[in-house]
Amino acid sequence: MKKTTLATLITLVVLGAGIWIAVARPFPFMGSDPQVERLTRAFLEDLQYKDFRQAGLYHHKLERDRLDIGRSLEGLFLVKPELLDIRDYDIVRVERDEQGGRAKTLVRTRYTRLNLDKEPQEKDILVYWIKRHPDCPHNGSCPASTCVDEFGNPQTKKEGEDDRSAKTQATQGDDPNAKDTGELYSCDASKAAQWFMNLDSTLKGKNYQ
Repeated sequence: MKKTTLATLITLVVLGAGIWIAVARPFPFMGSDPQVERLTRAFLEDLQYKDFRQAGLYHHKLERDRLDIGRSLEGLFLVKPELLDIRDYDIVRVERDEQGGRAKTLVRTRYTRLNLDKEPQEKDILVYWIKRHPDCPHNGSCPASTCVDEFGNPQTKKEGEDDRSAKTQATQGDDPNAKDTGELYSCDASKAAQWFMNLDSTLKGKNYQ
């Protein structure tokens, strides 16, 4: 076989593979993040096996009291969680913003509602992620030992917040009537920002005031 013919065949194979990938999973790696994809897969697996306690750990510790994953699933699939059989799922696309602090994943699920569906159905779900300091409220950072907001102001706790039980509001000012205690959020400056599920864009059990 001539070298030119072989080169042409190789070129056609590469082009064909590229077209197939683009059609099957359009732009799946544009701005993607392997860690976000791994977290999304783990979260979907927890939902598949109804491990709601583990599924809640992908959210920031200051938001977990606002979670009701079972009720969110019921509203999403229109069936009680115990009657929902998630058969399988596929991450179609992972995207990350230019600053690298926000991401979203498009997940295609195949599921059956027991006693209702004769054949599996499909539903697309968007799961949103955001990078946050593990000790600070939303938009907080930890330059030293206390959390500050995006303007450099110290972040203070409101009445009724208790870090030990993680029953705190997600951000400052959730309840306009709550009194400021003056107590600052303490944090560990050696901890790096981590990916957490963006609760208000994905699942939530309580609304902001």
